[in-house]
Formats: sequence, C-alpha cells, structure tokens
Amino acid sequence: LGYPSTSGGLDDVLVSDRISTPPETRHLYTERIVMLPHSYFVNDHRQLYPRPFAHVPTRKEHGLRERGVIYGNFGQLYKVEPKLFDVWTKIVVATPNATLWLLKFPKEAVTRLLQQASARGLGTDQMVLSSLLPIDTHVASKGLCDVALDTAMFNGHTTGADTLWTGSPLVSMPGLQMRSRAGASMAFALGVTTFLARSLDDYQQIAQHLGRSRRHLQRARRRLETAINTSPLFDTALWAKGFERSWFQMWDTFVATGSVDSMHVLTSDDALHLYGLDWESPSLMQGTTSRRRA
Repeated sequence: LGYPSTSGGLDDVLVSDRISTPPETRHLYTERIVMLPHSYFVNDHRQLYPRPFAHVPTRKEHGLRERGVIYGNFGQLYKVEPKLFDVWTKIVVATPNATLWLLKFPKEAVTRLLQQASARGLGTDQMVLSSLLPIDTHVASKGLCDVALDTAMFNGHTTGADTLWTGSPLVSMPGLQMRSRAGASMAFALGVTTFLARSLDDYQQIAQHLGRSRRHLQRARRRLETAINTSPLFDTALWAKGFERSWFQMWDTFVATGSVDSMHVLTSDDALHLYGLDWESPSLMQGTTSRRRA
C-alpha cells in the first residue's frame, strides 16, 4: 500500500481499485490485482485528526494574506513539473489577490523555484514558501488553503487526503499510471468528482473558476463537508472490511483452482453489504467465506 506502482515482478499481488488501476491498464502490471470496493488508499483521519480541529492556525501565523484566495500544494517539490508550474503561475496571475502556497520541501529546491517563478511573471508577493508545517497542526493548517492544486506526474497521496479532510477542494488531473490517479481514486470514493480535470487547460479553468467566485467556492466546500461525513473515503472500518474480504476471496480462488497465477479479485461494495459489516471469517482451512455470524 506504500508503493503505488507495479514492482516489475517482485510482488505477487497489487492492492488497488478500479479508478487507480482501470481494467484497460492491467497489462502494465506483473502482479495479480486485488480491487478494493472504494479507494485503495487507506487513512485514519477521523481518529487521528478529529473534527472540528482543536486549534486552527491563522493565515497570519503562516505569512499568508488575510484576504484573497490561497492556492496550495503541500507535497515535495520534485513532483512539480515545468509544464504544471506554468499552469499554476497562470492560475495565480489571473486570479485577483491570489497567493500560491508551497513548502520548502526540500529547501535545496527553493532558489531554483524562485527563479522559475520570476521567469513566469509570478511576483514574490504572490507566493509563500513555508517550512514543514508543525506536526500537531499540519492538517488543520492545510484547511487555510482555499483550493488545493494536485501534482500530475505523482499525485499527492497523504497530503491529498489531508487536504480533502479539511474540506478544501482538490483539483487533480488523473494520468495513466497508478501514482497519478490517487486524486481521482479519492474523489470517486468521496463522491465528488467535479474537480477532476481532463487536461491542463481544464485544470486551469477549474482552479480559476473556484478562485474567482467566492460563492462557487463556498458551495464546493459545503459539498465536501457533507461527503466527508457520509462517503466511504474516511470510513476506516469499512475499508478494513473490504480489505479483509479480499483476502478471503483470494483464498477461495486458490482453494477452487489450486493456483494464483490468474487471480484478479474484485471486492464489490455489494459483497460487503451481502455479508454484513460485522461478519467473522471462518476457518481458512475450510476455504469458504459463505457463512455469516449467527
């Protein structure tokens, strides 16, 4: 679960989902693929970072403007491709009183980043570079970001989930590889796919539309707030049941065929409801998961 790609033959099974690893891309993977019912990306934000947050830092504490739209990304700077940075700067320049908020992560990249920003017409007053956020308030701090801008080559994974948990919309553009589809996977599990872009032009338009209309941005945040409380993305217990169910389905397949060579397992949401969320696994040696708790 910590390496969003094929191992090239080292691993037998890859845990994924239908959005992160669409059926038409299966030939790119050497592993048998286990498709979880929602997003493969597991998190425990509800327990680790309970809402409402105990303390929410102010914009001033992070050197951000008191007014205006904050566009942000909290990932490592190696993920920022030149063509994507072109789009980011266009978004900020075209949006009145907008700020681009990034981390000095790593700090060795800061000098070149500032040079590239200047070359694209982004003023020093339009960008804030912060040190790594304090561990005890880093998730709450990310909620100061009005619109999160996902990286394309390698999506934000933990940082993407952090941002969505705060209720900030995440603009993401899914690519072909699993590593570039985490944002889409989380969006589908959350049930809010409005901010998924089909191209860089589409990405720019979505981000600018959110930043230029406070009413539209507030509506987006209300949708996310509802989804956070009702969708599978932040339901860790449900994720665990889907993961458990996949293991017993794999065992059933092995018992029935005597092989794992052609094993591809799809754990559906329907199966979870069919067996109940409180089912107990029977003896593995019996090779069946059809019995329910009495």
